[in-house]
Amino acid sequence: MAAEAGLAVGKSTVDDLQTWLDRLSRHRNVTRARQAVRLADARSESVGESRTRLMLNAIGFQPTPQVEIRDLQGRLVGRVDFLLKRERIIVEFDGLMKYAGANGRDALAAEKAREDRLRALGYDFVRLTWADLSRPATVDRQLRLATGRAWARRAS
Repeated sequence: MAAEAGLAVGKSTVDDLQTWLDRLSRHRNVTRARQAVRLADARSESVGESRTRLMLNAIGFQPTPQVEIRDLQGRLVGRVDFLLKRERIIVEFDGLMKYAGANGRDALAAEKAREDRLRALGYDFVRLTWADLSRPATVDRQLRLATGRAWARRAS
């Protein structure tokens, strides 16, 4: 998460991180650090998104973070946390903070309308929360079900 934060704000580059790893090559935990740098992605906008992306990769999916989805006329319909392109599944991490407070109801209504517009373009949705990040088997099952729905839609 620290590597991603540094990359995201421009305080570091992958080359900078690799240089430091090369200097630490004799340290016993450098293998784990190399893996962290290899998996880092500056497009993650929160710890929850980072953990979601890592889980999706671990269970066999290839998520693309922060994808803009446009309609047939080229108008932006929404920017999504993750897109599983082949499966046409959008994965959103919901930290739920945006639904709290005085503007929570408006944020929820806007999010629902956005999701409806994206579904109308043929995308399926899987929404994950903090609790889901500790249940990879449940997330895998949700994604497999969504994949089945997507394939059935294409076949009909």
